[in-house]
Amino acid sequence: MKIKLSEIKVEKGIQIPNYTVAGKIHEMKHGDSVFFKEFRKGHSFATRIRQLGYKSNHKKVKGGFRVWKLEKAVNSQPSER
Repeated sequence: MKIKLSEIKVEKGIQIPNYTVAGKIHEMKHGDSVFFKEFRKGHSFATRIRQLGYKSNHKKVKGGFRVWKLEKAVNSQPSER
């Protein structure tokens, strides 16, 4: 089957959806937070934020655990795992 040039419409600025934790962390701005019911998941998320070269903060809150993404860490080498 041949594709006709008239069938091709180039579209620009269409963002690829982020289906990874790292993608969601990159979408977050300084001061944004995520709520987790389980400590382990929240702690894992905070660790991933730091692996990507940002500072994070986490606190136990009513009903669970909250993690904040903070500023870029100084002299950090982000991990792309």
